[in-house]
Amino acid sequence: ALVNQREPGVVLADGRIIDGNRRFTCLRLLNAEDNNIQYFETVILDASIGNDQKQIKMLELAIQHGEEQRVDYNMIDMAIGAYHDIIETELLSIDEYVSSTNIPLTEVKKRLETAKLIIEFLEFMGVDKQYHIAREMQVYSVFYEMVPLVKKCESIEGKQQLKRSVFSNIMMGSAADQRKYIRNVKSMMDSGLYSSY
Repeated sequence: ALVNQREPGVVLADGRIIDGNRRFTCLRLLNAEDNNIQYFETVILDASIGNDQKQIKMLELAIQHGEEQRVDYNMIDMAIGAYHDIIETELLSIDEYVSSTNIPLTEVKKRLETAKLIIEFLEFMGVDKQYHIAREMQVYSVFYEMVPLVKKCESIEGKQQLKRSVFSNIMMGSAADQRKYIRNVKSMMDSGLYSSY
């Protein structure tokens, strides 16, 4: 309402918004409030992508991740989005995702592992797929740092035990600084004290 639209969106010739969904929604809500006609400034791609969901997703990712001064998306949303596109729907291969976003392969793999931990954490709490809870709890960095710790565990039971321990502590809010807590767990694993803990 104060500064109007600053950056143009990107729309396909048939009207589907590839980049600028939030800007479009804001303009639509502003228009509903005061009935002034709000125009969505956009670039219209004269591309014949049709209904090729893979091409649309790759174009969307390339635009969103290719902007120099893009609005930072919540890391949980980015990780879960990658997990959805690569693992759940298999819309994109991991290589296609990497080439569309220009994010290194190792980073994409770590984000996928982090997303798996977030999904398991929400299931542990009994709130499957309620990603807003993970955002409110700000757990991304904890689980991101937990990925190599899970890999260190030699048995499936060890991995499950680590997850239950960390999930319980996060859920109960037993540590004021969750990143410090996970680093303490790492120190215990490195020193051999973790099993007694």
